[in-house]
Amino acid sequence: MNTKFLIISLIVLSGTFFFTSCEKSGCTDPNACNYDADAKKDDGSCRYNRDVKIFSQTKNLEIFATSTPAATFYFDEYNVESCYANDVHQVRLKVKNILTDTISIDCTVVMQTDAFTQHWSYDYTVSKLAPGATDSVGVITTNPTSIEGKEFDFPGIYTVTIHD
Repeated sequence: MNTKFLIISLIVLSGTFFFTSCEKSGCTDPNACNYDADAKKDDGSCRYNRDVKIFSQTKNLEIFATSTPAATFYFDEYNVESCYANDVHQVRLKVKNILTDTISIDCTVVMQTDAFTQHWSYDYTVSKLAPGATDSVGVITTNPTSIEGKEFDFPGIYTVTIHD
């Protein structure tokens, strides 16, 4: 009787091991963009769409020749991770009106390593930005060199219009 019990136990145990070892591996997190509903065992391959900020820099735009700041610019560098495309690097620009009046801005932004080397420039317009409001100007460049240690400048003519 003990031998029969032992044999049956071994058959059940080996059958359980056989069926559980054949479970499909994959991403089991339903929040991941590569989720596999058929996967029974998580293999660590889950990927998520996310932006990872690498570096940020702020710069003030002075209004006319008075050195009174009109706006603050935020230059943010991101590593953009995606399931559906190759990961990319981006530099994004946001502007915040720090005056007590509504303003519009026409400007060219240049990133440079020193006074003589320009990496890229970007022309943009922001219309009727309310006091304290922030506007996303957009992606300046994709797959840039790192902005850490670089200087941003607003060369030449720029226009700040104050509205009533």
